[in-house]
Amino acid sequence: TTDDLSLAVTSYIWQCAAHTVHYALPEGTRVVVLEELNDTTVQELRLLSASSPDVLGLDTEWSHSGRSVALLQLAARGTCLLLKRPVLESPPGDLVALLEDPGVLKCGVGIAQDLRLLEEQFGLRTKG
Repeated sequence: TTDDLSLAVTSYIWQCAAHTVHYALPEGTRVVVLEELNDTTVQELRLLSASSPDVLGLDTEWSHSGRSVALLQLAARGTCLLLKRPVLESPPGDLVALLEDPGVLKCGVGIAQDLRLLEEQFGLRTKG
C-alpha cells in the first residue's frame, strides 16, 4: 500500500541520515597531506615519532577497485598525517620504525584488513 511504501521510504531516509554524521576534529588539530617522498614528509614523520605516542590511529582508503591502498592516515597527539600512495611505495625509515614499534598501540576500525594490505602491497609490517 501507499502507507507501507511511505513508511519504508521514511525508514530508509532515516537510516541513511544516521550514517552521514560528520565529526569535527578537535580544535588545534594539524592535518598534513603528504603526496610524495620529500624532506617535508620525512620531517613530519619524525615529528610524529618524536612525540612518543602511546596510541596511533591508523586507517587506509582504498582505490575504487578496493584492492589497492591509495592513502594511509596516521593520527596521534593532535596531528593527522595523510600519506598518499607515492610515499608508501618507498616508505621512509621513520614510517617503518613507527609502524614496527611494539610500544605504540595501533588502533582503527576494521584495522586487520588495512594492516594486511599495507604488508602485502608495500612490505609494511606492524607491531603493537
